[in-house]
Amino acid sequence: QAFVGGRGAASCGAFFHSSIAPSMRAASFTCHALMWTVLWASILLNCHVSCNAVAPATIDLDKLVHEAADTMRIAKFATLATIAADGTISGRVVYPKPPNASLGESPSLHFVSFATLSHTRKFKEIEANPHVTMVYYDDAGKGEVTLKGIMRVCNATEAAEGYYDRWTRNYPQGPATPFYTLLRLDTTQLEFVSIVRYDVQEGINRSDWRPLTLSRSLD
Repeated sequence: QAFVGGRGAASCGAFFHSSIAPSMRAASFTCHALMWTVLWASILLNCHVSCNAVAPATIDLDKLVHEAADTMRIAKFATLATIAADGTISGRVVYPKPPNASLGESPSLHFVSFATLSHTRKFKEIEANPHVTMVYYDDAGKGEVTLKGIMRVCNATEAAEGYYDRWTRNYPQGPATPFYTLLRLDTTQLEFVSIVRYDVQEGINRSDWRPLTLSRSLD
């Protein structure tokens, strides 16, 4: 229904309210400043709230997204999953740019960028099917951020402007490195868990353990 941990604060100029009900229906609240909608979040309130209780809670989407972005910065690397030609799932670790506005990235996590070479398997698989999943894991914080969405190939100008200097070990000529390509994930869904660092629990009162889930439209 709504958020974890019982923390309430104003977000986007208003509170976002919900309550726990026996049916545990997914809530849908939109933060217009971030254009994220809450699909599901588990209100645990220190893990002592009964699912049969009615417990109002508030959702601070700005804070949630900020904490998810911090988790991504801490994790630094992410696992990228793509769909292979034979229908299996390919996975590999990538080094995305951190979600900092100073780097031209999106602190609200609307997109994430990383570099690759245009002859790699991941590039070919993304060309064939741009639907991907990217997972950041924060071991110390017992957390993860999962981003789902559509990957697109940036044009030459975007690729040059979006180059990250910490990629130089793999791209010694910078954006002029042969076959260098910038890929950008336009996110449509964000899942967030941070059990230790930010007290964002998994959906343990759901049979599928679905974590906090936000969604947005690319339209």
